[in-house]
Amino acid sequence: MSKETINKDTTYFKHKKERTLTKFKRFLLFLILGTIVSFLISFFFIKSYMVKSAEYNAKLAEIKILQQEKEKLEEENEILQSKIEYLKTEKGVESVAREKLGLVKPSEIAFVVVNDKNSTNSSTKIKKDKTIKKDTPKKEIKEEKKINWFDLLWRDLFSGGEDKKK
Repeated sequence: MSKETINKDTTYFKHKKERTLTKFKRFLLFLILGTIVSFLISFFFIKSYMVKSAEYNAKLAEIKILQQEKEKLEEENEILQSKIEYLKTEKGVESVAREKLGLVKPSEIAFVVVNDKNSTNSSTKIKKDKTIKKDTPKKEIKEEKKINWFDLLWRDLFSGGEDKKK
């Protein structure tokens, strides 16, 4: 073989080797870029999933709170419905008429105490203390004072001792 042929062969192999290396470098570059792009895409999908998951969990917590509030309101509604039913009865109407409006039955006499020391206001307060039926004999009439213990306790706890000084 001649020197020229050997030179041609080596040049051919050198060029082939360079082309192979160039193709391999391009392949490696595309592989690296593809991997980076796929990691970025998967990162954004995971991040999006985590945000949606957090929103979902927040909505579940809100639903749970709203369900508890609904149950509480339903219980309140049942209590109010039973109170309405009670107030529709004759006994309920009578209790409201006596307590809120200060009314008495026609066969009863109402006694009013003015400037009662148990009143919560410093001004004159009219309070219905006792009722006595007209039909009862005078000997059987006893003074009965209605004391609402809850109002007394409430006044003593939260008046700050203002009533006791007077």
